[in-house]
Amino acid sequence: MSKRKMITLGIIAVILAIFSVILSRMEQMFILNPNAVTLIVFALLASVIGFVIYGCIKGFENTFPNE
Repeated sequence: MSKRKMITLGIIAVILAIFSVILSRMEQMFILNPNAVTLIVFALLASVIGFVIYGCIKGFENTFPNE
């Protein structure tokens, strides 16, 4: 794995750790708007479907080539 990918994964891990600490320290319940939940689910579903279509067109062995 390249150094740039490792740095990016490290930054994402730190952000998720900070976010989880903030959520665990909250006194009140965190309420999301139902439309926001629908939008997040739609975005995740669209990204998975897009990835599968991209993999079918380009070929899954070429999607994540070894560097």
